[in-house]
Amino acid sequence: MEISQNTLNADTFDTIKLNTTVKELRVEPFVSARFDIATNWQLFSKLVVEQAKLESESNSFYETTERYWKPLLKLTHKAENGVQSTYGLQRKVEQLNFDDFVASQDSAFGREQSGNAELKPRQAWEVSYEANFETAFGITVNTKLFWEWQRDVHEYVQFDDENLGIANAGNADYYGGNLELNVPMDWLIDESQINVLYEYRDANFADPLTGKRVTSDLMPHFTEIEYRKEGQWYALGAATVLSNHVDIFYPDEQYKEQHKTTLKLYGEFQLPKDMQLNIEVADSTRGHTQFRRNVYSPYRGEALEYRFVSNEYFEPSISASLSGQF
Repeated sequence: MEISQNTLNADTFDTIKLNTTVKELRVEPFVSARFDIATNWQLFSKLVVEQAKLESESNSFYETTERYWKPLLKLTHKAENGVQSTYGLQRKVEQLNFDDFVASQDSAFGREQSGNAELKPRQAWEVSYEANFETAFGITVNTKLFWEWQRDVHEYVQFDDENLGIANAGNADYYGGNLELNVPMDWLIDESQINVLYEYRDANFADPLTGKRVTSDLMPHFTEIEYRKEGQWYALGAATVLSNHVDIFYPDEQYKEQHKTTLKLYGEFQLPKDMQLNIEVADSTRGHTQFRRNVYSPYRGEALEYRFVSNEYFEPSISASLSGQF
């Protein structure tokens, strides 16, 4: 059984002081079992019953108690050629972000957000397939494909009092895949390897203003490539994250945040008495994020009022940490 209690107390200052308090008590008893059902076939099952009590108070008091049944099934098969396949089915209930309950203002672009005291968690049924195997050349491959049917998705809406905030906006299909590769590079340099991570995401959401689109805060592509060389008492590496972006949809605006390619260098050094020194150089090629705003009047789907573009640059930074028994 898992028990957790979370509390947020925030003061928002505008023309008056607004105090917001959010409390959540969550109890999650669970039971799980694993069965060998046939040669090379195994079934894992788990059932979590989440009981959550939520209280929020700002301009008014709101209280709700919800119970969520969250089953999980994983059927695993290991083939004679070494490929391990896992078929999954589960119900997911995401944890709420208490910041969405609090009124706030974006200092960069002046957006004011009204808190939503009655926000519900996003829920989903997910089906998935995973495959893990190693090739004849020693390359390790991990893949995953998934599809989710989501309900109570979180989107920015305009409330009846014309304030902007996050609310439960209906249903969406959410799907994607992951690919992880571990490539030994000993033929070039001893004890070295290249690690590749790629993630693909997409969604279908019926926007009442513009029709079918992806959900907010979705990153369609994410790619990270790392080279790592290990020695007896050290490890050196470099990692790059390729350019990526996210889109956020407001009632009168489409906002895009574009992150340019970054490069990180690092070193890990084992010292006497089980001490370890880590050194990292972030944004070694100068980081760059671009912000794009397409603002419409009065709402998205209507006439474009103006475009706004701004750029933020990050100079290289170095950090060091020392850990161990002192």
